[in-house]
Parts: sequence; C-alpha cells; structure tokens
Amino acid sequence: MTKADLDRIESELRIVLPRSYRELMSSFPVPAHAGNCDTDLWDDATALIEYNQDLRRRKRGPWTADFFFIGDPVSSSGNALDLRDSEAAVWWVDHCDLSANSSGAIAPSFEVWASKYVADVREDLKRDGIDPDLVGAD
Repeated sequence: MTKADLDRIESELRIVLPRSYRELMSSFPVPAHAGNCDTDLWDDATALIEYNQDLRRRKRGPWTADFFFIGDPVSSSGNALDLRDSEAAVWWVDHCDLSANSSGAIAPSFEVWASKYVADVREDLKRDGIDPDLVGAD
C-alpha cells in the first residue's frame, strides 16, 4: 500500500491507523502476497475500506470505529486492530462478531502479532517452494 492508500483508509473510515500498521503496510513484507484480500493481513486498501464499512452497517453486532478489520483468510472470522489501545492490540473476531465470547485479543500489539505472522507466512511460502519476495508469486 502507498501512503495515499493509508491516508484514504483513514479518511474514508474516519480513523487513525497505528504508526506500526502504517509502517509495515507501506512496505508490505511479503511481496508474494502484495495486493491480497484473502489472508490474515490484507494488502488492498479498497477491499479493506469496503469490508470495514460493511461490518459497521451490520444489523447484528455492528463494528464501531474503535476496531479496524485487517484480514481474514476466507474463514468468516477475522483479525482486527483495537484502535482504543495505544499499542493496537490484535483481536481474533469469531465470525466477525466483536461480542462473541470467543472474540478477543490474541496479541498485545500489532507489532508483536505482525512480527510472528510475517515470519510464519514467509516460512510457509518457502516450504511450498514459493519465493516470498517475488511479487505475485503465490
């Protein structure tokens, strides 16, 4: 994502993204997944805006601007940043329902979560014979 993409997310969703998220996403660490909207960490500004807007419009368990959906590996559940938290804790959100008993924080910060996630994804791609640094390799 570009700085303009990140600015557009903030503007259209009326949120402030954590610095750690902006920094990581402005130089997406898994080029093989660049532009994706089917992993735990999406790299498509338009898809992120649309999905967050859809979640906010839901009749059951609507999202507030306190949370920013960041990805879902096509599982009906997703990951979100808690924007109320200065460290941007990462939540796993069961069926995208923030009020579900099984929804809650899975990492104390985006930085901690992303470090592990990126390392795991890069290793998985290598194990599958895919160069994680090659744009569009997956």
